[in-house]
Amino acid sequence: MIMCVLGLAMTGCLGDGAVVPIKEPGLEPRDPDPGKVVVWERGPRALQCESPSVTLMQSAKKLIDAGIAVSRSNCAVDGFAHPAVCGALSGEILVHDVPVSSLTAAMALGFRPESELAPSTWHRTPCSPVMHAIEAAQDTPHCADIRNRVLSIQNMLMPQEQYTLLDQAGSCADASYRLLLYGQEGDQVLCSVADTIAGPQKSCPVESYAQMFDTIIANLDRPDLGLGSAWVVGQIYPVD
Repeated sequence: MIMCVLGLAMTGCLGDGAVVPIKEPGLEPRDPDPGKVVVWERGPRALQCESPSVTLMQSAKKLIDAGIAVSRSNCAVDGFAHPAVCGALSGEILVHDVPVSSLTAAMALGFRPESELAPSTWHRTPCSPVMHAIEAAQDTPHCADIRNRVLSIQNMLMPQEQYTLLDQAGSCADASYRLLLYGQEGDQVLCSVADTIAGPQKSCPVESYAQMFDTIIANLDRPDLGLGSAWVVGQIYPVD
């Protein structure tokens, strides 16, 4: 298995061994290094209220597979004002730094130049928990042949209370299941449990979520995950 490294700079592993250099915003300038340009496409959600259609790794892979060197990849927003209504543009974009000499080739693949973004207000942002969960699901399909889904969990009494769950189960020895509960920002994992060669491993770095996580684990077959009628649970990946 290819190991993906998470540190000051995070790298995303692609199936062919290529690496996408993903850096969390705020640790480096928005603008690319000399000799590089920004190209972008809409995603992970092009339109509001729709499910994610492309991840950052998938987006970068289009460029890498075409022989274009990608030196940095980020989630971002386009900087324009969009009406808050289902079906309107989400403003979410996926940006990549590539050599100036590769701009034409990238545009031929459907990517767009930085000149089409709002000059002073577009900016790089942390990728959403949903996208991190989908990328994790896509990275380990061989050990999730029984179940491999990403669920959104929202408290309708407190709509700002939202979580994302990666739920995997498969027939791999010593890796037959994995559950990750993501928080509301970036790749923060609130709780996790997994089958490993050393036996079941469970962790809740944020201890206050342990009881909620135990409830979810015990009720994976229920539509509300055992959380009650105040909670709405929806499947984001795979799309039915």
